[in-house]
Amino acid sequence: MKDPVHLLQDAIEDERYVLRGYEKPSEALTLETLRAIDYVFCRELIPELEKLEESERRMESIRRYSINAALKRVLPSELKADAPRLFTSNASTAEQTDEFLWRMGCLTMAERQLTLLRSGALKGEIDKRKLKGMTLLVLSIQDNTAYREQVGFQGLNWLSDMTVAEDRSKEAALELRHMGILPRLTDYLRSNPSPEDLPFDGVDDYFKEWAVLYLRRMSFRDMLADDDRFGGRAYSAYVAVLEALSAMSQQRLCYAGLLNADDPRIGIRNLLTGGALHEELIEGVASFLDASRQEVSELLDHLTLSPANAKDHLGRGTQTLAPAVRTSQQLVALPTYGLELNPFLFLWTELRRRYEKDWFDAANRRESRWVAELHAQFPAPHWHCLDGVNLKRDGKTVTDIDFVAHDARCSSVILFQLKWQQPFVGDDKVRRNNASSLVDDSNKWIADVLGWIKAVGVNGLKERLAIKTDTALSIHLVVLGRYHAHFTSANGHDPRAVWCDWGNFLRHRVQHPCDSADEFVATLRTSVERVTAAVEPESFFIPLSGTVILVNPTRAHSMSS
Repeated sequence: MKDPVHLLQDAIEDERYVLRGYEKPSEALTLETLRAIDYVFCRELIPELEKLEESERRMESIRRYSINAALKRVLPSELKADAPRLFTSNASTAEQTDEFLWRMGCLTMAERQLTLLRSGALKGEIDKRKLKGMTLLVLSIQDNTAYREQVGFQGLNWLSDMTVAEDRSKEAALELRHMGILPRLTDYLRSNPSPEDLPFDGVDDYFKEWAVLYLRRMSFRDMLADDDRFGGRAYSAYVAVLEALSAMSQQRLCYAGLLNADDPRIGIRNLLTGGALHEELIEGVASFLDASRQEVSELLDHLTLSPANAKDHLGRGTQTLAPAVRTSQQLVALPTYGLELNPFLFLWTELRRRYEKDWFDAANRRESRWVAELHAQFPAPHWHCLDGVNLKRDGKTVTDIDFVAHDARCSSVILFQLKWQQPFVGDDKVRRNNASSLVDDSNKWIADVLGWIKAVGVNGLKERLAIKTDTALSIHLVVLGRYHAHFTSANGHDPRAVWCDWGNFLRHRVQHPCDSADEFVATLRTSVERVTAAVEPESFFIPLSGTVILVNPTRAHSMSS
């Protein structure tokens, strides 16, 4: 009998072989696939649509993993000059495409489980029972670090919620305005207007306000600063085009809801996904931004998935959330899902791919922004802060301390190591690299700092930090990851420091603004331990080429349902 790793590996290979039959690069298939993906991710934005049953929701959750695998098989390999041949989605094509996405989702999820199984995060057992003639492979947690990325994502969600709260008054004003113009928009759409007719002056700016509001709350938005430069342009120039595309998407979503409510026979899939002739799209965005067509054309190319960059995006573990998809020389598809989820991930991948030197120059400037945020969290007069402190011995630098917060009230000092890594969003290679770098580098930093203090004594540290007191000094070490400090299969965090991500750290700081250094670090450690212990494992099952893969069955839904 095969062992679990080889059973799963063979099931994946068998499924890949069968799915070769789906490899049909085509503009028409790409458009229908994008419609299906939009339906999966954006149907909940149309409140008039029927709620899904539990089994349907499980199917939809699997389809959410299908983006890269599906587009990799249908996106044209070259931009042809043929005139676009467009068609409307119907029940038959929708059913076939949904089945396609489901199989791609199952394959992608199985590939991820194989990675976790090989790493030892999961263990596998082949059940002797059969399920409708299929082999049952049961996977469960073996390593207690499994799924600990959830901790960082909780912190990121909190940061997003804080942005929502900060913008609530603006959103409330837009909602009130929307209720006032809704009858006008409905009458406008019912009049079957020409593209040149507008429902009211400033309609484009109105939807841009919504776009800017939604883009602000997306995770990782802080990765780059507006004045960072790529290819000779400010990052803000790329964001301006992104905001224009997002405004178009917000308008399309609004119109889709109104048109679907008026006549559901049109089909919501035909309304959610947009498209435009390439030259007309450039002209429209250029006019909206009051920019040259050449400038917009070049900027838009950085926000577009096409045969030229498909391998770099679709070959990664991170879902490809492209704001635009070029399917031929003439046509650009405009899906909604990427702009709703996080189009910045696509833009950053493209900027890093094209301008590697500019990317690393921007990375080197990030820490100063973070340090400024920390200064704001530990204000005078209660706190005395330093940054970029080198620790030397015999004239040589042993290590450095990124940020120091001294609390004279309790004669305590917090020494920070800051680690700002690229976002991890489902890419196992990035996860492994981030985890290894974070743990290995930070453990070395902890050992170097404590070794230096042991060599020079606490008085030597006081002198280096310009702390003028004879009182005993308590010393705390904190390792801060900008997005994550805990990863699957990443063991060996040196317990002499507190390890935390920025979102959870900031939440704790906001909740305990008056704590002394000693109190804050103690409760932070307890908070991190509590959140880490509360991580819930993923739980699901998927069929794949004669095998049913049941993951963490103690929490799984009944397969019979």
